[in-house]
Amino acid sequence: MKIVGIGLNKTGTSTLGAAGAAMGLSCKTWDPTLFQETIVEGKRDALWATINAFDLFNDFPYPLLYREIDARYPGAKFVLTRRASPEAWLSSLKAHAMRGAITTRTHKIVYGWQYPHGRESAFLDYYERHNEEARRYFADRPADFLEICWEEEKDWTRFASFLGKPAPTAPLPRANARAAKKINPMRYAWNIGGRFLQNLPPKA
Repeated sequence: MKIVGIGLNKTGTSTLGAAGAAMGLSCKTWDPTLFQETIVEGKRDALWATINAFDLFNDFPYPLLYREIDARYPGAKFVLTRRASPEAWLSSLKAHAMRGAITTRTHKIVYGWQYPHGRESAFLDYYERHNEEARRYFADRPADFLEICWEEEKDWTRFASFLGKPAPTAPLPRANARAAKKINPMRYAWNIGGRFLQNLPPKA
């Protein structure tokens, strides 16, 4: 069985991976090389090889490819992670963008802008549209689709039941990459400049 996380980044994808690992699943998360090959170059061979090799997938590029994955892997299950509110997601994404690697252009490719700062409406629109499209796509397939917000879950019950597995006795993991990651001062300063340049008005 394949379990595909289709929530956008900063929606609890790390917790999804940690929960899957705690249940004995092999997990594959964010992979910049695979993102480049699938989303930028349009290739698929490495994607299918990766999915064949693991059980659970989260973070990019998988949320952008769930329709193709669904068509190729009948019986796969899809988990839409979300935050307690769109505003909570945006706040987390803003902090994440300022810590991001200088060479990483993922946000620009996915959302149209590298930084949410000054482009809040565009990012929020994308977030809400992505979630609503996923809900519509799986509307008549409750056995294949779970929408979950880890901030609202008290235990393993819904997630374990969705996978048809017994709930572990350990507490539900609460992965928090934001709290664990230290800020690189040079990278942060670079991102301050990038954020400023992004929002300059176009030249006449």
